[in-house]
Amino acid sequence: MNPNMTQTEKIGEYRMIPYRGRMRAVGDSPATFGREFSIGKLPDGRWETSLLNTGEKKPPRKQFGARDLEEAVWLAERHWFPAASGANDAGPKGPTIEQVFEEWLSMHPVKKATIETDYRPRTELFVRWAKAQGLEYWWDLYPLHLQQYANEGAKTHRRSTISNRCRVVRMASDYVRENYPRFYRPLPFKLPRGRDWGKPKQRETLTLEGV
Repeated sequence: MNPNMTQTEKIGEYRMIPYRGRMRAVGDSPATFGREFSIGKLPDGRWETSLLNTGEKKPPRKQFGARDLEEAVWLAERHWFPAASGANDAGPKGPTIEQVFEEWLSMHPVKKATIETDYRPRTELFVRWAKAQGLEYWWDLYPLHLQQYANEGAKTHRRSTISNRCRVVRMASDYVRENYPRFYRPLPFKLPRGRDWGKPKQRETLTLEGV
């Protein structure tokens, strides 16, 4: 699908109409009637959506990564209309840990390069660890698990590394609180000292643009 289409086309339950250099998604079914949002591709390859007909002078906006226009429309719909689009319907066990990370990363407002080189490796590391513990669903996670993850990392890593690895879990937990409230529980933990305790500090950072 061409993001620069010049005539009306249909994606899912939305008519896509050219709109100020972008596309205007207009609900075209009983389930989506009255919904309108714009969507367009930014120079850096990310997408931006604005909710229309809000009555506000400056409509709310959201940036995220997507493979193509179809996926961008789907993600925008889930963002603006989470309950109606089924974003909160994850079955009796809720979303998997891997699913939560994928959804959160797709909506996180940072550059794609930052996602791929900084955030994703840390989320994949936790997913592998969780699977090794027999943890599949986000609802399976308790504070004791995040504490265990941090404590195990302290045996071989610096405190800053442990903090960054656990931070993505806490950030994804905030996503669950907003989008899957039925399956949310707080995940407090105490950051262990790490192998660099007593040594001169050497800073390691996790990019937090847009947070």
